[in-house]
Amino acid sequence: MQVEFSKYDYKKSRNRMDSILNNDSEEIILKENKFPLESLLTFTNIITSTVDIIAIDIRKSTELSEALAKNRIKKLTKIYRVYISEVTAVMKGNLNIERIYIEGDGVWAVFKSVKNTNNIPRVFDTASQISAIVETMNVKLRDMNYPFIEVGIGIETGKTYYAKAGYKGVGINAEVWVGNIVNKAFKLCSFANKNKIKEIVVSENVYVKLDEKQQKNLKKYKKENIFHGAVISEQMYKEWLKHNSSSYLSCKSKKTNYCYIPTVENHRKRKWWKLWLGY
Repeated sequence: MQVEFSKYDYKKSRNRMDSILNNDSEEIILKENKFPLESLLTFTNIITSTVDIIAIDIRKSTELSEALAKNRIKKLTKIYRVYISEVTAVMKGNLNIERIYIEGDGVWAVFKSVKNTNNIPRVFDTASQISAIVETMNVKLRDMNYPFIEVGIGIETGKTYYAKAGYKGVGINAEVWVGNIVNKAFKLCSFANKNKIKEIVVSENVYVKLDEKQQKNLKKYKKENIFHGAVISEQMYKEWLKHNSSSYLSCKSKKTNYCYIPTVENHRKRKWWKLWLGY
């Protein structure tokens, strides 16, 4: 948000703090199974609702930035742009999408929970599509001699609180999520794709709501009460296979859904990347 200069007034600042902290008229509005409209928010109310969260970010983003620093900043910018554009496009494909937020290389989305409906399997499908599109992206990055990216994806569900905060009276404000659900989603995301944990990680609350087939694709992690797996959308894979059979046949693996592709690292070492074939 672009803002204009205004001289800071310490006395007004103290008055603002007092008016917020001493306000006993705040109202909590329950919007269970119905996503709260932003228009309902004021500076004196809090709205609570049950939602589902997907959080995703890039692993080793600092190393990626350092590798493409200075004269390669255009490449780095392209990688971030394609990553954010396609991840958000996949999220928007979920009928229950409500909010998408971008924070650095982190992207997270809020999905509404519909009354008497279990939406978690659909949210998990969205995560598997994100996993697939990232692998698709890596194939294209390989073709252009760009670095690969790896991501972590976390999924959480539960009740959260929704409020407005900011500089009252001058149009500088934002919706904020108060509570643990977003933090929990990012904590799950932080576990993903590290220490032998696969790239999609869900809480127990999410796991018990998945369908049987989805549960079979996940494994419980011994050290934490979480479930993880490398799950890729079958539908997206089948669509790729229809249109790219010649590329598939050129793979060096007989597996039906993966291909091992050699890449040069540091101009000397050769490493094989396990990629989902996608375009």
